[in-house]
Amino acid sequence: MKSNLDTTRHDYVGAVRSRKLTIEANGKAFKELISGIYSDKAYAIARETMANCVDSHVQAGTPDRPFDIKVPTHLEPEYVIRDYGVSMTDDTVFELYSTLFRSTKDDPNSDESNKFVGKFGLGSKSPFSYTDAFQLTAFLDGEARYYDISFNGGEPQTSLFLVQETDEENGIMITFPVDPKDCPDFERAIVRACEGLPVLPNFLGRKPHIPQRNIIRQGERWKLLDSTATGRAEAKQGTVLYPLNKNAVIDCPHELHPLFELTLHLEFPIGELDVVTSREALSYDEDTSKNIIRGLEAVRDDLRSNSVAYLAAAETYHQFNTRFAELKKRYTGHLWTLLALGNETFQGKKPVDEYILRIGDKKVACEVEVTTLDGEKKIVPSQRREPRFGDLEFDNITGYLTTSYGTLRRFKDQSDYYDRLRVPATVDKIVLIVEDQNIRPRYTQQRLDILRVQGTWRSKNVACFWVRHTADPEFAIKRFRACVGRAEVEIVHLKDVPYAPVRWSDSSDSSDSVYVPDDYKIIRNGWSSPEEGDVAPAAAYYVPLYKNEVEGYSLSTSELVRIRDLMVQIGEPDLPVIGVPKTRRSQIKKNPAWVELLPRARDVLPEVLDVQELTAYYVNQQYRPSDTHKKVVKLQDLLGEKLFNPLVEGTSIPAMLNALDDLVIVMNESSKNPMEVIRLIQKFREGSIPAQDEAIEAAGKIVEAYEEASDRVAKDFLLLKHLTIPTFRFQDRVISFEEAKERRLAVLPFYAWLKTQQRLTLDAKGASTLKAA
Repeated sequence: MKSNLDTTRHDYVGAVRSRKLTIEANGKAFKELISGIYSDKAYAIARETMANCVDSHVQAGTPDRPFDIKVPTHLEPEYVIRDYGVSMTDDTVFELYSTLFRSTKDDPNSDESNKFVGKFGLGSKSPFSYTDAFQLTAFLDGEARYYDISFNGGEPQTSLFLVQETDEENGIMITFPVDPKDCPDFERAIVRACEGLPVLPNFLGRKPHIPQRNIIRQGERWKLLDSTATGRAEAKQGTVLYPLNKNAVIDCPHELHPLFELTLHLEFPIGELDVVTSREALSYDEDTSKNIIRGLEAVRDDLRSNSVAYLAAAETYHQFNTRFAELKKRYTGHLWTLLALGNETFQGKKPVDEYILRIGDKKVACEVEVTTLDGEKKIVPSQRREPRFGDLEFDNITGYLTTSYGTLRRFKDQSDYYDRLRVPATVDKIVLIVEDQNIRPRYTQQRLDILRVQGTWRSKNVACFWVRHTADPEFAIKRFRACVGRAEVEIVHLKDVPYAPVRWSDSSDSSDSVYVPDDYKIIRNGWSSPEEGDVAPAAAYYVPLYKNEVEGYSLSTSELVRIRDLMVQIGEPDLPVIGVPKTRRSQIKKNPAWVELLPRARDVLPEVLDVQELTAYYVNQQYRPSDTHKKVVKLQDLLGEKLFNPLVEGTSIPAMLNALDDLVIVMNESSKNPMEVIRLIQKFREGSIPAQDEAIEAAGKIVEAYEEASDRVAKDFLLLKHLTIPTFRFQDRVISFEEAKERRLAVLPFYAWLKTQQRLTLDAKGASTLKAA
């Protein structure tokens, strides 16, 4: 790429002495010029070496051929890149890698220079920004030359070590080791540098994930990508993407600023944009800024012309509104203002977000003859009412299908009455469920339920209306279509919805005949109408329904199924649960094999409760072992059975322990929680439950008996209040367990009494024993 340098010469008249500025070639200068200019060293190496590979392939006339690259990993921490281009002679290698700012691509007298990305003569030395030495292998005309390029005394030095014959294709290979902890940085840098390449490289070994950017719109020299990309505008020159800074572009119009916020790639021929020495950013000089502004204006004009053409291709007003809403959603905020699409029209009509239809009668101006108080006749202006849509009645049931006539609005016979119907202008389809009130089909409610279950139009982009009429609706529906911009309208006649009433009986005289109402419900994710092919059962549990709820009770379908399952556990038949309208209860009662669920459950369900388990549950809820029991057990462990049993004989302790043993058995039996069943029964059964009352009474007696035993222990055995866990530290001195036990027993009143009677001795091991009387 050619450099845009100021070559103006100045002639100085009268100067006594002049000297040009030079630079001293030392290690510090080389370090600053090679390493100091890069802020992201891994990305700089990947960008520069990959750009050199692309330039070499362009020179060789094979721009579409991929080069090879190896991503450094923890197992193989080495960066390798190899191209198949024109390669370099020995003199070229020494001249290029031994001289800063020497480039083979910056010939101001050649138009070929703008075919290549490089120009500064620094990119080939970019590995020095990370490492002190790297290896270069040049394959040229059957010969392989191996070079080591490294710092010697702080200054770069190129050395040739080996020349040998080879069968390798022409090209250059660069390698250098990478610290394992830096491998993720190099992988990130390689992925980022691949975004600007025309052809992805051939990865040797590990292949990183290269995100694929979806192109939303594109022009001759720009691409608009989806939001998963960078989220900013970038200028692409050659193989490098440069972020655009709206504040750095000279004299950039404010109206173009929204384009900087898009994921936009502006493509520029090599040489149109000037870059800084590190090639990490653009150099926003006057020419570069003008070219950027020109590119942004082309994007704006292309987006607007494409959008206008997209709107102009709409065949109907509804399609125009849909496309307008789509563009408004895509281009938001200031970008929408920039494109100025708000003034576009379809046959003179501006876009709308929704259609507002006045369903009621409209007022039409007319003249009528009236008679004044003086008896004079005169013509005065007036209004008369004309129907807009005949006698159609609309009810918006989008998102659901109502089965209640109470939700329908009926039109009032008032001159100032207007009913508005709102239809979103972005719907894909409008469905009209038409019902003729002159030939009112049977099972209207069930037919609507069938449509609801099928869910054909259960979509946020479909508007559904229930339309009732008495006259021929054809003309009114045509007018409706015109009012909604010629949107797609589907007509469903309610009488044509297939519905086959299900009956079980063939003859009313048959002893086993069953009456099944046509509008019965079954449990399928709640109450649902039977579908085609469902057969009513010969025997069932039924519950009366009112507005799809159990009459008189707040019970869900899952609770009804649970009640049925509990009944089956105690021997009741396993039958399906059917919901019937409460008005059909008298007919259903004639079916001998159909049993009303809740009355039957009221009678038999209390048998599910086990009194013993319920007693154990209430004992477990009311009692937890007390400290008295813990002290007794500790005393028993401390004294041993031979000393403890005679000591407590005749006291209340044995009775208390026996009561506790019985209580523990009952508490262990309380593994299940019967309250779930009790709460379920209480939902549909009034009054107390005998088993529950019996269990509460029994549990109270058990707990009371144990509490009385605990009180007696506290009175009869006062020494328990002095009993604690043996202490193993006495006067800041750690003592043995036997000594602690002896000290603890010494403070007990009964121990002192026993010792005076010389009935208690301690053996050598500290165990307590009784002497014979």
